[in-house]
Amino acid sequence: MPPRRYPAFDGTPVAAATDPHRPVSPLIGRESQRREIEAAVQGLSQGRPAFLEISGDPGTGKTALLAEVTRVARVAGIDAFNGRPQPVDGDLPFGAIVDALDGRLPVTGGERLDRLPAAQRDVLAAVFPSLAADASAPSPPDIAAPYRAAHAVRVLLEDLASSLPVVLVLDDLQHADAGTVDVVCRLMCTPPRAPVLLAFAHRHRQVSPRLRATVDTAREVTRLHLETLAESHAGALMGEETPAHARGELYRASEGNPGYLRALADVLEQGPPGIDEADIAPVPPWFASAMAAEVARLSAVGRLVVAACAVLGDPLTVPSVAAVAEVGEQDAYSAIDEIASHDLIRLVAGTGRFGFRHPLVRRAVYHNVSPGWRLGAHARAAQSPSGGRASAVGTAPHLTRVATPGD
Repeated sequence: MPPRRYPAFDGTPVAAATDPHRPVSPLIGRESQRREIEAAVQGLSQGRPAFLEISGDPGTGKTALLAEVTRVARVAGIDAFNGRPQPVDGDLPFGAIVDALDGRLPVTGGERLDRLPAAQRDVLAAVFPSLAADASAPSPPDIAAPYRAAHAVRVLLEDLASSLPVVLVLDDLQHADAGTVDVVCRLMCTPPRAPVLLAFAHRHRQVSPRLRATVDTAREVTRLHLETLAESHAGALMGEETPAHARGELYRASEGNPGYLRALADVLEQGPPGIDEADIAPVPPWFASAMAAEVARLSAVGRLVVAACAVLGDPLTVPSVAAVAEVGEQDAYSAIDEIASHDLIRLVAGTGRFGFRHPLVRRAVYHNVSPGWRLGAHARAAQSPSGGRASAVGTAPHLTRVATPGD
């Protein structure tokens, strides 16, 4: 059993949760974005590079749109390479680039790689594990310095696109390592001299400042920012099996977010929650797994504090969170900053309080905490001032969960 102050998180391994939300069809409410994708792929026939940025909140369909990029490219007979950053237990240098290209380089590159200068091949061998055996000499410590790696990747893409266009698709760049971000930024600043389409997606609230600044200043980047869906489009996503009387309520509860809408619809199919779960009902397994992956990216103290946040519920104050998590207030403030930087919680405008980015996120975190720690946290919450809300209304939910027969 883990130490009491660090709650155990259940769920599937992080590596199993590669997609933040179940993909949804980009053709529902995303017709204009689909046209932009088709235009970007068709433009490769002119022999020029292109860049496509897809951004938005979690669950808005970024991964689905990237899948559409791949589909449109392959229909046009264009090869597409897909990659994303490795899970938290990896965080390999150039992770997304390696994921996209490494497995296919020996086959796709073939004789083309042999035509590159030995120095370029050595740099690529320092980046891509599949090429390491072909290096002409052991790599010096700085052989994969960012500028050399970015230049070598650009030359590689130019070579791969020497006969047919190439599409490089990178997802989840909010989690990308510095090497991947550097390569992407340098490609935008010094584009390949070949028909290469670089399509990438990220959560705009979490993306690195460097990538954001580069996209803001780069020329000829098609930018697709995904907003929430209109209610008419959301209705098409729900399908005929969703009762008519529940559609409006589900849309309002989802805030128009396709991922949250699908999760809420799945919960509806499971039937009403039990009495003990009335205010914190479980979430679908696919959503729970995705949230477990997000929480796993936090530090140990960050995981502890976000668990305390889930027990308390919105609105959150740092003193009450610190009391329930049993950490000092300064540690709690630092952890809150970390959790907010991962967009699990957000500052409530005009207040000194925080709230989860959506109630489903709170529910997923709550049910991923070991039950013994959770009960102890409820007991501490019942005794906490709760940021000045020490009332029957504030303490009742916590007392209900820790009460025993006869209390």
